[in-house]
Amino acid sequence: MLETQPSGLTTRSKSGLLVQLEDAYLVQIKTGPEEEDVLWETTSETMIRGHKRVDGIQIAHRGRTRVALLRLDESLENHSKTTMEESWEIEEVGIRNG
Repeated sequence: MLETQPSGLTTRSKSGLLVQLEDAYLVQIKTGPEEEDVLWETTSETMIRGHKRVDGIQIAHRGRTRVALLRLDESLENHSKTTMEESWEIEEVGIRNG
């Protein structure tokens, strides 16, 4: 639940709409005292495909997110990559004015 003053929401809703969001994260995992460390890279990209006006505020309500997990080993033959993609939609939004 979002709680804020109506004037602040109105001002923010006019400043622009989020249409794309990207993120990447790299983690080094120790697999054992005698083993080499493994690097995992996680990347995600979200494309927002629709906005709805709720109480005078534009809210993202539909989009697609793609996530990729990449395992990086010292030897090139052990790399592995998994990709997942999801389409999503927010059906209901509630805004409570304080």
